[in-house]
Amino acid sequence: MWIERNKINNYSILRVGSALILAAALVISTIAYSFGTSADGNRNSPPYPPSNPFPTNGSVNVSIMAQLSWTGGDPDNDTVTYNVFFGTNQTPGQVATNISTTTYNPGTMNFSTNYYWKIIAWDNHSQSTAGPLWQFTTRANHPPYEPNTPDPANGSTNVSVIAQLHWIGGDPDNDTVTYNVFFGTNQTPPQVATNISTTTYNPGKMNFTTIYYWRIIAWDNHNASTSGPLWEFITGANHPPNVPNTPYPADGSTNISVNTDLSWIGGDPDNDTVKYDIFFGTEPTPPKIISNLSSTTYHFFVPLAYDTLHYWRIVAWDSQSASTSGPLWTFTTEKPTTITVTITKPLNNTFYFHDQPLFSLPQRTIIYGSITITANVTADAGVARVDFYIDGKYMWNDTTEPYTFVWNPFIQFNGLSLTHTIKVIAFDKDGKNATAEINVTKWRFHVLPALIIAAGVISSAIPHTTMKGFVFNLRETTRGYTFFAIRMHYHTISLIQNARGVIQMKRCAARVVIGPITIIRLGPLHTFAYLSITFVGGVHIETNPTGGILSRLLQPPDKSGC
Repeated sequence: MWIERNKINNYSILRVGSALILAAALVISTIAYSFGTSADGNRNSPPYPPSNPFPTNGSVNVSIMAQLSWTGGDPDNDTVTYNVFFGTNQTPGQVATNISTTTYNPGTMNFSTNYYWKIIAWDNHSQSTAGPLWQFTTRANHPPYEPNTPDPANGSTNVSVIAQLHWIGGDPDNDTVTYNVFFGTNQTPPQVATNISTTTYNPGKMNFTTIYYWRIIAWDNHNASTSGPLWEFITGANHPPNVPNTPYPADGSTNISVNTDLSWIGGDPDNDTVKYDIFFGTEPTPPKIISNLSSTTYHFFVPLAYDTLHYWRIVAWDSQSASTSGPLWTFTTEKPTTITVTITKPLNNTFYFHDQPLFSLPQRTIIYGSITITANVTADAGVARVDFYIDGKYMWNDTTEPYTFVWNPFIQFNGLSLTHTIKVIAFDKDGKNATAEINVTKWRFHVLPALIIAAGVISSAIPHTTMKGFVFNLRETTRGYTFFAIRMHYHTISLIQNARGVIQMKRCAARVVIGPITIIRLGPLHTFAYLSITFVGGVHIETNPTGGILSRLLQPPDKSGC
């Protein structure tokens, strides 16, 4: 009994001990997995220690624009990010977190300064490796180079009064450099320009025979400066103007237009303002005709004489009252030229029918239909163009022979007149012109105007009557209309007659109707009407009609009338 109880107790102790051992194993395996095992079941390795720093540890004269770089990575090829610590003390602060590259730009650093930095690498299993603390020192700033190589050279003489100042500058660090310019006539020249970026300065026109002093101070973009030495130079004396040259007309030239201008080239070596006196005439010692001319061209306001030898000379004056006389030049003007124009068609006192002359007329030119106006032109200088005008209105121009213009209007009136003026103006290549004119009677017969005129003549020659009023028993027959005029107004027109009147209670007939008819019928049986009618003939009123009212109603006259 005791033995079995003892067995049972031992068995229980074994079970409890086994459970404790198993629990401990699970805890240990869990901790081991969390801190030293990768996702694939292998133990994770931390990142490589950051190495190979740039700037290198302990380096000096480092550029203030340098970027930080290093070598990193991970033995398991895990993704690695970096925290950057950077500053001017040995426990630099963190300036970047979780950057994926192995470079960092700290921005522009200070000159001559110690910087400390280190990198901590982290993999994607939260394991890290800290790099060592690195250190470097930035370079010191160097001031600009001393301005040198002045132009004008130091101590030079006879310098042009329009010279510009030049020098050589620059900076050993390739910094941006600007310059202050000091310039004047005493040994402590005033500042005349500030922060110019070029190595050239224009002081403007200087005085003649004067000592000038100048100095350049160079500044870099870190406010470091270098002053150049004091330089000096002496300007030269005034130079007279350039000799007038390159004349137009050219010296000795001939056949020059009488409307020519004079021109030349002048100027001044000191860039002084220059004015000119002109001597011009037909003698070898020409008189002065103009003074203080500011341009190098002179225009004559009247033409020069034809076929004449002319002499001329230019004297140039600068603003310092120094002068230079040019040589005596000559030229000969052209011989006079002529231009003539004659209208050769139409000719005076001729009848033209459709552009062809038929016969002569006394003291008149008549044109029927179209006409080709033709001009003959002679010009010593050559023909430029020929203009054609009708009654002062420009119509056409021609530039090649024969000089013509076809005039063919439908119908042409000059006011109420058929008389017109043909004018031709010819121009030569020198701008001269000549004019010719002729007066003509222009007519062109057309059927429509003739019919209109004929109709008017006929209508005024043949008597015709218009009647308007109330009628009874209006009838249309093969010979026209018959009606009984109750009361009608009439108007008869012919070459010898223009009569008006009233007809009442008359029987009438209109045999040859020539005008519009208006009929408005009235009454229940339409036996009454209002009538307007025009017919050939006049109104014949019977003074002693026979028969009664009924016979007059039923028996109309056998011709137009009442």
